[in-house]
Amino acid sequence: MNEGLRNIQNSIIRGQILRLCSLANQTGLGNEVIKSTLIQSGYDVTERDVLNAVDYLEGNELIRVEVHDIKALDFKRHMAYIQPK
Repeated sequence: MNEGLRNIQNSIIRGQILRLCSLANQTGLGNEVIKSTLIQSGYDVTERDVLNAVDYLEGNELIRVEVHDIKALDFKRHMAYIQPK
């Protein structure tokens, strides 16, 4: 895929993630849920694509990411929340 098309796809994916986080409100969304929802919506995304988009949005203070670590279950989840302006 050429670079221009890839940039457009990344912008669309970031927009979709913002909409998903907005719909989830205070519940937040895990990266797995974001990826599954995007795939079901017809986007061809990898886990790396989602991580890059979430990192970009967090870096621009549009979302916040919290790590929920449940040591007893050896379970760690990154949750994305919409950032109020």
